[in-house]
Amino acid sequence: MRHDEWLIKENITQLRQLMSDQNLQLLPDYEQRIAVLKDLGFIDLNSRVELKGKVACEVRRPESAIDSHGLTHVHRFTQRTS
Repeated sequence: MRHDEWLIKENITQLRQLMSDQNLQLLPDYEQRIAVLKDLGFIDLNSRVELKGKVACEVRRPESAIDSHGLTHVHRFTQRTS
């Protein structure tokens, strides 16, 4: 079997798995989580991660958490300086 044929067959297998009932059942939960992240301002309407979302990913300890007001201040500051 040639490499090109193998790649096509592998892609078909992956697509079948993605379309499986199990994965499709998870789709509403995923969409709901994305909607929450958008509502909280962690991602924009195009599903790109905002500064607030990047900071949230970096925060690992509860004592170093930054509240929403602080993140808004940081975001405004970076917008003015760029």
